[in-house]
Amino acid sequence: MLLITRSVTIDMNHRYDKINSDIRPYSMMTRTGYMEYNPMKNRGKLPEIYASVIGQYIGDTVLLQDINENQIQVAVFKKNNSQIYFTHGWSRLKDFYNINAGAWITLLFISPFVFFIRVPYITGVEITYPHRTPPYKLVLEKPFLEATSNGPIPYFVLPKVFTHSLEKTLTAPDVETGTLTIYWRGFCQNALPNEETKLRLIDWLGNTWDHCDLKFDNGPYISCKISGQWGDVCKVHKLSEGVVVKFGVTKSSNNRTIYFKLSPFIGVKTTLHAPSTSSNRKKFYQSQYYYML
Repeated sequence: MLLITRSVTIDMNHRYDKINSDIRPYSMMTRTGYMEYNPMKNRGKLPEIYASVIGQYIGDTVLLQDINENQIQVAVFKKNNSQIYFTHGWSRLKDFYNINAGAWITLLFISPFVFFIRVPYITGVEITYPHRTPPYKLVLEKPFLEATSNGPIPYFVLPKVFTHSLEKTLTAPDVETGTLTIYWRGFCQNALPNEETKLRLIDWLGNTWDHCDLKFDNGPYISCKISGQWGDVCKVHKLSEGVVVKFGVTKSSNNRTIYFKLSPFIGVKTTLHAPSTSSNRKKFYQSQYYYML
């Protein structure tokens, strides 16, 4: 007979160089790629082996985030899943990080929209990452036109404190019909208007969808139906069944603006511990170490 108890340790530090040393080689193995940065070129090509692993997951744009949480948005061009290029926005790295002779970039795949990066110069000396509160966020201008590096840099900071929040695992109908369904009790009842109206959705980049319709369905349970531009949200961010989306509002009630972002990937290391003494009955302890990939 086995008696199992559990202890849980949680470390949500976003820096990949802080991942538990026992797990780091395995968690980073297929997620890490290395590429050169040539300041004379306005696009960079991902290594083909690395691109073939992550190419099917990334969308039309990605964020490159450094250890000070600065983010640069770049456009993605795919010839196929093994020939992938960073294009619009890529040249901004030159002035932002003061890269003159060239550099090597370490990429860690976090989600379809985010890579963590480390940038040593071609000499091997790591750059000095700009530090600012809030961090810089260099986003693309529509339709992916590069801004001049010495011009004003638009940035958007997602609110960090929400009065009400909800994690929703998307279903097939949520993404295929263009209508998001959320049960009324809980988040909707506390956070949203109790009448049919227009909502505004704002994603973690600051992109805004102003024409989202809030309606209600009474059976078999009261639920909220968000349609209109929700279908555009799914297409732009390539949302699919099983993706977890976090929604949040900043007022106590009657919110017509909803912020949202994707949940990060979380890795788990599970270890079983048992005493070395022999006996008929043994206690096994299971510890779990959580870390963000």
